[in-house]
Amino acid sequence: MHSLEESRLPLRMPMCFKGDRDYAHGPDLYLAALSAARWRLGAGAWIDRITFSTMVRTDCEIVERLVEGCAASVSVRSGSEAHRWSIVATPNPIELRDDYDEDGMVSAAQITGDRIELGTRSRATAAVEIVALAKRLHQHLRPRLGFRWIVVGFRFDEPLETRAPGPFTVELVRSLGDTLTVSRILVQGRSIGEVTFARFAKSKDLA
Repeated sequence: MHSLEESRLPLRMPMCFKGDRDYAHGPDLYLAALSAARWRLGAGAWIDRITFSTMVRTDCEIVERLVEGCAASVSVRSGSEAHRWSIVATPNPIELRDDYDEDGMVSAAQITGDRIELGTRSRATAAVEIVALAKRLHQHLRPRLGFRWIVVGFRFDEPLETRAPGPFTVELVRSLGDTLTVSRILVQGRSIGEVTFARFAKSKDLA
């Protein structure tokens, strides 16, 4: 049986704050976990599910098992193998900040009913663009002063490549009460997974 220290992996991407956020962006945690998975398990590894349970305001590490109270739980696929990992916070502060124009990224997106689509790919990674589209859709369909919509999970049916060609469509398919939604992710009309959002008061954390 491995100790917590023996089973730790470094995230293979430095964490940073995006724009005026004071927490690490969910897609960045996904990309860091994906990078770590491919470093640890090989280029064919991919993430089929990641669930965020708290806002991350410090650097993180990956533990190769489920840890109670972790910042995020990660399901990794490698061939026929399935791995359950955790992202855990460290005491080390996040020191980097990145300029980030989320609204500008999806300013040309078209909303029709419960769907939003960006006809041509932005320069952002696939996960970042999907979240930006979903957030814009939620702000349009479910606006509420003093609250914000935050991504709390991804589920994928197949590997999501960082530079997937798109175009992406995000479609709101179900709501769980007034504060939790599930949206379908489509690439060229084909469903590849789902993204889950939750609504929080601007002064609240995820936990």
